[in-house]
Amino acid sequence: MREIARFVDVYEAEVAASFLAANGIHAFVAERTVATMQPLLQTAVGGVRLLTSDDDEKTATELLQMARAGAFAGPQGDDIKPRVFRPITLVIALTALIVGQGYGGQPFMAQGRLSLLHLSGLVLLGVALVVWIASIAAWLGGAFGPA
Repeated sequence: MREIARFVDVYEAEVAASFLAANGIHAFVAERTVATMQPLLQTAVGGVRLLTSDDDEKTATELLQMARAGAFAGPQGDDIKPRVFRPITLVIALTALIVGQGYGGQPFMAQGRLSLLHLSGLVLLGVALVVWIASIAAWLGGAFGPA
C-alpha cells in the first residue's frame, strides 16, 4: 500500500476514496478510526492518509489531480442557492435573551444587580442590534441587490 494523498479531515478523504472506487480503484483511508473517534487528533497524526495498492498508485494520483483541476465538473454550475436575508432569526434570538433567562439559566437581575458577564452580554447585544438595524436599512435601500 502506498500513500497517494493526505487530507485535513476524514470526510474529504472518504469522498476521494469513493471517487476512486467509482473508477475501479480500491483505496483505503488509513486514519479513519482515529479521525472519527477523536477528531482533534487528525492534526496530531499529520492528517488523514489515503492509501492504494502499488499497481494503482499512478492511476489514482492522476485521477485525483484531474478531480482537483475540475476535469469532472459539469457545465450546469453551482447548485447552491444564494443566502437569503432572514431577520426573523435574529428577532427570535434577541427576544429569547431579553425576555428569557439570560446566560446560564440565571435571570439578568438575579441578585438585584447586573454581573459583569450580563453587562458584557448586553453590550454585545446592543452592538448586534445596531448592526442588524443598519443591515436592514441597507437592504431596504438596495445595497444588497434585489431580494
